[in-house]
Amino acid sequence: MQLENFGQADDILEFLQGDFGEYNKQTIQALREINALKSANIIEKAIELLPKNGESFFKAATASEKETMRRFNSEFSNYPDGRLCDLYRVYANLHRGEFLA
Repeated sequence: MQLENFGQADDILEFLQGDFGEYNKQTIQALREINALKSANIIEKAIELLPKNGESFFKAATASEKETMRRFNSEFSNYPDGRLCDLYRVYANLHRGEFLA
């Protein structure tokens, strides 16, 4: 849910390089698990653009990379898999027993 909040209010880069950056791999897995495959692919590609040394993206990125990140942010913010709250609901219904156990 935090990723969605960042995608709508700020941008995905703040999520990926901010306080939640340590969960980037788990974020991709979670998106795939709720069947948000397009979103997972966007986030995966965005992570590939991040500097490997932890440096700020905007300090290290080329103009082309910055434009690509802006495009990824826009694509993610447009809910390519449908509304995430709907995907959460479908996932919860399919795994109801796991939540009620």
